[in-house]
This record gives sequence, structure tokens and C-alpha cells, in this order.
Amino acid sequence: MQKTGGIFYGWWLVVLALVLGGIGGGVSIYIISLVASAVEQEFEVNRVIIMTAVTGHNLVAGLLAPKISHLMDRLSVRKVLTIASLIAGAGYLTIAVTPTIWGFVGAYGMLLPIFTLCFTSLAPAILLSRWFVKHRGTAMGLATLGTQMGGFLFPPLVAMLFEALGWRTTMACIGIGVAVIVPLLVNLFVVERPADKGLHPDGASVDPDLQQAAPATQVQLDDLVYASVRSRKFWLLCCALTTMMAMFTAVLSNLALFAMDIGVARESAALMISLYSIVGLCSALAVGRICDILDIRIVLAGSLTMACCSMLLFSTGSSFTTLAIATGMIAVSGGGFMPLWSSLVGKLFDNRIYARMFGQVSRVTIMTAAMSPLLSGLLFDVTGSYRLMFLIFAAAALIAVLYTPLLTLHQPKTSGAQ
Repeated sequence: MQKTGGIFYGWWLVVLALVLGGIGGGVSIYIISLVASAVEQEFEVNRVIIMTAVTGHNLVAGLLAPKISHLMDRLSVRKVLTIASLIAGAGYLTIAVTPTIWGFVGAYGMLLPIFTLCFTSLAPAILLSRWFVKHRGTAMGLATLGTQMGGFLFPPLVAMLFEALGWRTTMACIGIGVAVIVPLLVNLFVVERPADKGLHPDGASVDPDLQQAAPATQVQLDDLVYASVRSRKFWLLCCALTTMMAMFTAVLSNLALFAMDIGVARESAALMISLYSIVGLCSALAVGRICDILDIRIVLAGSLTMACCSMLLFSTGSSFTTLAIATGMIAVSGGGFMPLWSSLVGKLFDNRIYARMFGQVSRVTIMTAAMSPLLSGLLFDVTGSYRLMFLIFAAAALIAVLYTPLLTLHQPKTSGAQ
């Protein structure tokens, strides 16, 4: 059995996923509220239009999720990531030169979603699910640290570059970097499956999936996906994940705006995003490890409870301190979201259809949660505050907590059982 420098190669892929996730999350998710602020001032438009870009971005990502996950599973993660990077590079360059607000809306809504989707959720989950079974939660928790680190590093850097170079030049620099550096890393280091290096998941002497699951034809797997998507637990899971993603998306899309609305300078508002990332860094690793130890339903209920409490605190916040505390609380839930999501799909459904079920859950979750930025902008323009939005999210999270016991864990059938 081959190893790289005595270390199972899967752990090197975790490091790679961490780096790529940092770039992907940092430049596509965590800086969007800073970009929104700059674009809002440049084109003098209301926030509903700005948030239309974020909504479109998430809708397109959700629509593409099943197809992209299927391509990664059947063809190549490496090829999909390379294409996604080139498209995203073109998107950032388009934003840099757009003469109207609709250039920003179109580029962010149509050209960047595949990049965000691939690097922050699909690729890490699908690639690492092949390399890890027993330690999947821990591996995903470590990989998720990259997204949080990107959120810690990029917002202050981008805020400074905005002041020094202007937002258009900054976007152009990001576009060139994404189109050149990211494909290079992907093609140098991504290895699709353990078998490509003569290895088994977790570095084990035998493949755990071959011991646990009976072999199946493609038709049988298609039927299994069909039945799983129509099961009660699939829709309950999607509702819970949608609630959480909607909260995280709305908060991250508006966090700098929340702070600036109460008189905080842009540079200090960027530090609020970094606070989210710092707390998320700790949470990602902790939640990932907990997912490997505790009943996954308990972890889900705990994360939802924390998110609910943060929404209630946001709804009462009118000071920088209150906003910081609420941000820290939502970051605990948000930081552990991806390892929790990855573990939930693995624990609730058959691992033989992991990639396809991850894509199906992503489609429903991302497309539904995509409406949250538009909702937040609309409610702000109508009521003058975000309080009603926070209360709606808190109620939805509480309902999800109450039905988590209804989620049933998958019980694998061994080959001898059929």
C-alpha cells in the first residue's frame, strides 16, 4: 500500500481542499457584502437590485448542483474544477469592466456560481467522501477550515485593495488569479480516487464500502436515488439545511451592511466578517470531529439551536458589541455547516449514491435558500430594518429542531444479506 512520506495521501487532499476552499470561499462568498457596498455606491441603486445578484447566483448554483455532482462522480473532479475556475475568472473580469449594475448582476449571478458551488461544497465533499469513511467528518471539518480562513484573510485584504486600487482593479486582479493559480493547483495535486494510488479509504487494508454494501448495477443505483429523493427524511433534511443556509447566506451577504448601517466604518465592518471566520475556524474542526462521534441528529439539533439564538440576538442588536456577539454565535453554526452537511448525507443515505444524493440535496437547499438575500433586501427596503427577517429565521430554525428525531439513519445491507 502506497503512502506519501508516511502520510495517507487523503490527508494531503484535505490540505489541498483547505487551500482551494479558502480561495473559493474567500473571493466568492465572504467579500460579497464589500463588493455590494462598492457597487451600491457606484451605481446608486437600492439593495433589492444588489441582492438580486446574490439570489441569482444561488439559484444557478442549486440548479447546476445535481448535474455537476454527477459529472464529478462519473467523469473527473479535476476537469470540472479547471473549467469552473476559467469561467469564474471571466466573471470577475466582467465585473471589473461593467458599465452598468446589470453587468455585475449578470456576471455574479451567471458566471461565478459554478466556482462557488464546486470549491466550497461539491468538490471537497465528493472527493473526500471517496478517500474517507470512518474519518469523513474530521476530514471535512479540516477541509472546511479553508473556507473560514479565506473569510478571515480576504475581506480585510480586499477592503484595503478597494481603498488603494479601487474596486474595479481589485476585481480584475482576483479574476486573473482565479483563472491562473487555481487550475494549476488542481491539475498538479488532485487524485480522483484512492485506487489511483493503490490505496483504500482511510488508508485501510481493505475498502470499507466493499464490506458494508452489496454490489449494484447502474439501474439499481438509479432506482435507489429515485426512492431516496422521494423519502420523508430527504425533504426533512432539505428543510433543515435550507433554513441554516438561508440564515448564513443572508447574514454574510449583509454583514458589512449591518455594521455600516449603525455607523461602523467599512474597514471595521470587514473585521466583522473576519470575526465570523475566526469563530468558524474553531467550529468547523470541532463539529467535524463531533459528527464522527455523536448521533448526527443531535449535532444537527444543536447547530440549529445556536443559529436560532443568534437570530434572536441580531433582531435586538443596535450596537457594535451586540452585533459582534450575534455574529460569533451564528459563526459557530455556520463554521460547522459543511462537515455537518457532508456527514448527514453519508449517515442518512447509501454511500454508493453519496455524490448523487449530495447533488440532489444541494439543488433543493441552495435554490430555496437563494431567496434569502432578496428577501433580506426587500424587507429592509420596506421596513427600514432587518428585524422581521431575523425573527422569521429564528422561528424556522426552532421548527427544524423539533422534527430532527424523525430523521432515520441509513442501515447498510451487506452483500450476504441479498
